[in-house]
Amino acid sequence: MEQYIRFHTKKDWENPDVMSINREQTHAPWGAYENAEQAATCNRTISKWVQSLDGTWKFSYYSKPELVDPFWKDEFDSSAWEDIKVPGNWEVQGFGKPIYTNFVYPWDYFSKGKHMIYPHNEEGVRGIPNPPFIPEENPVGCYLRKFNIPKEWLDREIFIHFKGVETAYYLWINGKEVGYSQDSKLPSEFNITNFIKEGENTVAVQVMRFADSTYLEDQDYWHLSGIYRSVYLYAKPKARIVDWKIDAIPDLHYPFGIVKADVSINRFNGFANYRIKLDILDMNDRLLASAISGINPQAAFRAYEKPTSNTARFEIRVDNIEHWTPETPVLYKAVITLISPENKDVDFESCKIGFRKIEIRNGIILLNGKRLIVKGVNRHEHEAYGGRTVTEAHMIEEIKLMKKLGINSVRTCHYPDDPVWYDLCDEWGLLVVCECNLETHGVEGGLTHDPAWGTNFLERTIRMVLTHKNHPSIYSWSLGNESGVGANHAAMAGWIKEYDPSRLCQYESGEPGKNISDVRCNMYATQDKIMQMLTDIEDNRPIVLVEYLYQIRNAGGGMYKFGELVEKYSRFQGGYIWDWQDKCLVAKTVDGKEFFAYGGDFNESIVDWTMPAFMTNNGIVLPDLTPKPVAHEARQVYCPIVFSEIRQTHQHDHADHTGQFIIKNRNMFLDTKPYKVIYCIRENGYPVQTGIYDLPYLKAGEEIFAAFDCDFEKKPNAEYHVEFSVQYASDTPFAQEGYELGCYQFRLHSGAYSYTDFSDFSCGSFNNAMDEKSPEPAHSPSVGKNPCPQPDKRKITTEDCDEILKIMAPGFTATFNKNTGILSSFVKNGTDYLVKGPVECFTRPFTGIDAQEGWGRFGVWKIYDSSNTLSSLKEFSVTTSGNTKIKVETVREVTFIGSPYGIVVLTGYDIDCEGKIIVRATYMINQSLLDLPRVGMEIVIPEGFENLEYYGLGPVENYRDRKQAARLGVFKSRVEKEHFPFIPPSENGGHEETRWLSLSSENGRMIKIASPIPFHFDVHHNTIDDYKNAKHEHELVRRKESYLHIDVAHSGIGSDMGWSTFLPESERVKAQNYIMEFTITFA
Repeated sequence: MEQYIRFHTKKDWENPDVMSINREQTHAPWGAYENAEQAATCNRTISKWVQSLDGTWKFSYYSKPELVDPFWKDEFDSSAWEDIKVPGNWEVQGFGKPIYTNFVYPWDYFSKGKHMIYPHNEEGVRGIPNPPFIPEENPVGCYLRKFNIPKEWLDREIFIHFKGVETAYYLWINGKEVGYSQDSKLPSEFNITNFIKEGENTVAVQVMRFADSTYLEDQDYWHLSGIYRSVYLYAKPKARIVDWKIDAIPDLHYPFGIVKADVSINRFNGFANYRIKLDILDMNDRLLASAISGINPQAAFRAYEKPTSNTARFEIRVDNIEHWTPETPVLYKAVITLISPENKDVDFESCKIGFRKIEIRNGIILLNGKRLIVKGVNRHEHEAYGGRTVTEAHMIEEIKLMKKLGINSVRTCHYPDDPVWYDLCDEWGLLVVCECNLETHGVEGGLTHDPAWGTNFLERTIRMVLTHKNHPSIYSWSLGNESGVGANHAAMAGWIKEYDPSRLCQYESGEPGKNISDVRCNMYATQDKIMQMLTDIEDNRPIVLVEYLYQIRNAGGGMYKFGELVEKYSRFQGGYIWDWQDKCLVAKTVDGKEFFAYGGDFNESIVDWTMPAFMTNNGIVLPDLTPKPVAHEARQVYCPIVFSEIRQTHQHDHADHTGQFIIKNRNMFLDTKPYKVIYCIRENGYPVQTGIYDLPYLKAGEEIFAAFDCDFEKKPNAEYHVEFSVQYASDTPFAQEGYELGCYQFRLHSGAYSYTDFSDFSCGSFNNAMDEKSPEPAHSPSVGKNPCPQPDKRKITTEDCDEILKIMAPGFTATFNKNTGILSSFVKNGTDYLVKGPVECFTRPFTGIDAQEGWGRFGVWKIYDSSNTLSSLKEFSVTTSGNTKIKVETVREVTFIGSPYGIVVLTGYDIDCEGKIIVRATYMINQSLLDLPRVGMEIVIPEGFENLEYYGLGPVENYRDRKQAARLGVFKSRVEKEHFPFIPPSENGGHEETRWLSLSSENGRMIKIASPIPFHFDVHHNTIDDYKNAKHEHELVRRKESYLHIDVAHSGIGSDMGWSTFLPESERVKAQNYIMEFTITFA
């Protein structure tokens, strides 16, 4: 053999022609069961013919392959090596550094070597990646482990099975070369029968971090390495079941289904004398159908006519079946038995199946004959502590939360997941887009256009489909992500459509045609683009957005449009939010405290220079699965039971639809029996009556006109709303009875109007009125009148000093800074109520709109930062009104460094003898400034005022373009609870449509703010600059003061259902004049 090895002149890991050496053909996952009864458990780990190699291995880390010692040899001494856990990435166990990149390859583009090329022979610039070559510095992890082989195994064929190794690896058994494999996201398997012995054996694995396959695995994620999924040994009989493909197809009109199956065995002399038995069982192991088939010895020209060689074919009718859907994930079991010529059962395998049918008719995807609605999310396989190693327990927690949020589908971005994930999706009910491990973003479409890489593209597709083909949850195969489009993708699509016509085939990059993708699955399509696709007379493919509602920092506006599109257009069938979970890794501070880390936090040598380092964090949940505010919005929009407002149908429709609505069951298959509805009537935001609302019985897809008729006493001038909470009527596997899926609120007729003359109110009466449920006194037209009937006892005076103006009355002192015109203190009855403010504010912490420099509207909004803002007092005047009221008026000019345009703010303070302050501000904003993050005031509140109560939209944070999950009411909170720990710290805690709010201390002191015009507010223990400067939560050290912002206008959170930077004109705070008014009272 020596002479043949000399032809092997290229490094395997830099040779696209070498994807594996001696690797077994991919197949459905084995269980190697002992008997048919055990196979019926579908537990692939319980057989005595299965041995796990998970656990502690010996490990050594090398900087490149050329430095690796001959560790695979029997005489090698590994006693000095470290221990490492398998499965696990070596970077999260202290070896090497994790690297995050969005699309650039994880090495230095300034470096020299064959891996980088300079097309114009440039110097001092970044080169272009040069496939298939990789850097010479290519970290290597070497693994060693002992294992024992029982004597009874020696009569069988023994296989070693790696569920996932990143990126490429060599394998030795007992010092002998076994094989080589690439493709880090699919199982790889080797027959090691000729290498093992009874008793103790040694397995050695050399894993390279980079290989030519790295060019095909350029996903937006952490680059991690090692044996990160489980490792098993299987002992199979000499005559064995090798693979099976099962399609369970329901009849859509009658309660039966057809099971079509091809089962293959290995080839040996006499193999055609064997037979295959196929049993179909329900989940209680009741036999529903059974058949035995012979094995075809020789293939015909077409597999349609008869099975291919060494394969048995079945077509079995199963009566009284139930369909698999994400709402009703009913499963059955297929148990396969290999029968010898002597009529002995010699091998057993199994899998779970579900009866479901996917098809496209008239441009609409149908699941079991019903229009499919995808309420999806993209999911990377990731866990903060384990990296790419994710436990089954964590997966189950993910799925439970997804189900609670109304998610019914997952795209496995951007590679196939651990086979366990698909088992769980089958069981729990999640539709899956199974995506090929293919992304070449860093070289764009260069490899799909190159025939030299065609075999690599095709093999990845074939192996993916062969591994996961029997899962009912998988309804579509994806050809990868962001790799351009070309002939290599066409080859992938052609193979899938021929091999598995029971599923869809889809792909997004480059907007491929019908020959490649069955679906138009654009990512981050604008509303205009979506409408263009819907009205394209040349292309009526269904539309399922492969990515939408991009998350970074705080984002996710416009999701309500998702529901509108699904309702209006049958060919718009949903999409997948980007994405599920913030993909942090756990790091430690210098004092040893853990925190969630992102790119650049590990002192790694490569940090993505093109995108934010925190672009790992795109989830609607945090790394610990805490839902972000946008997750509540998703739950509301994904809610299967919809209460829809009846809108005016035309300009002549003058009917009063108050208290009327349409109830819609937007499930695909379930009726309304699993749900209950609780109603709540709110009077000026306070609940005054609750009860059970009789939810009509509706089949899936049905809707009904409904009204709310409930007698209750209405108070004059009171504002009334009714809300309907849709809840589970009983416990489910993932949520308890009473869990809320969504809530809908509608306006009711207000109480009769009644004018009240407040002129006779004493100051104390006014404060008492503010303590009532109704905040009307703050809204009254008489709010500016003198409420004090005894002016001599409540005399208000001023004390004018050089730099300050004091306004005093019995019990309080208000102090203005005459140099700035800002209220700098308010003391009442010995208590400090204000530290500073109100003072104009036009900026806010970063969001997905302006995530970092160069991102979205960062350049437009940067000028409003405190570091770029200069404010000056132009006018300051004081006017007295008798001895009970004083008016302070200021004119402040705000200019911005780098801009010739500014803002003039005219502010008036009406202060009465009780200390009530009415603030009126006019903002004159130069229209050349385009738009702003906010227009409002900041007030600094001293320590101690921690309790928050407000009448506005809540309790979840909300913004003008993201408020579906919020309801109008009076809610209680605390200042600290208003903070949400986005990674990195970002804008948060906003509340729209606020009527009034109060901050109070534990000793009963209170600050109240009310306005006749609903306003936006947030309150935190940190400044805006604190949020902007902090990179992590632990850097955001809380201040004792509270920083309250009240805004007459506040920008949307951005995205418009698409990319985070998109902010429609309708959601912008335009540069124009604004007027705001609010009242501050102190108690």
